[in-house]
Amino acid sequence: MGSDKKKALIDFLSCLPDIIAKAQSESNIRVGFYENGMIDGDKSMYPVMDNILKTCKRAIPIEVYDKFIDNFAYLYKLMVNEGHITDEVYNGLEFFPKDRDAYGNEVERNATISQESYQRAKTITHPSQHKQRMERIERILADKNRVIQDARQREVAVIQNVKRIRDELHNILCRNNSHDVNDLGNCEFEHFLKPHLRAPD
Repeated sequence: MGSDKKKALIDFLSCLPDIIAKAQSESNIRVGFYENGMIDGDKSMYPVMDNILKTCKRAIPIEVYDKFIDNFAYLYKLMVNEGHITDEVYNGLEFFPKDRDAYGNEVERNATISQESYQRAKTITHPSQHKQRMERIERILADKNRVIQDARQREVAVIQNVKRIRDELHNILCRNNSHDVNDLGNCEFEHFLKPHLRAPD
């Protein structure tokens, strides 16, 4: 590295703590929250609905705005209680415009808890959503355990079937041979050539 570049790098690194400290200052962080309406500019405590609506890329018709105000208490209650407003609710209000994808096409956001990134109006940390998330994890684990148990049961059934066949074959050999056969290991190849032991044609 050239001496000039090295000096520039050292200078930058020496200024880095101040840059980070200023970027993380409360006043700088609050600016973004003011602009998107998450907090008000006076008390820094309350959301500002008009500023939130300004983040919408499409112009909101005045009639839609008025109906939204009329239904605000209903939507707010749903969000407080459930942490999520479904497309079914929006469609039921009729006046609410459909959501659109990156290409401007209308889409239905009917995703469940397994695809949270596709849901609208979502509070991820809401207790109701957390409960649904944990229930989904429990279902996944239960399904995995069920698959494991089914595999084990099939394995046990195969082992039991092999033992049954071995015992039946052992009994047949004992009945149809002049000498005792105490173990299949004592059998010879000709023992299996008996007509009643042959597989059907």
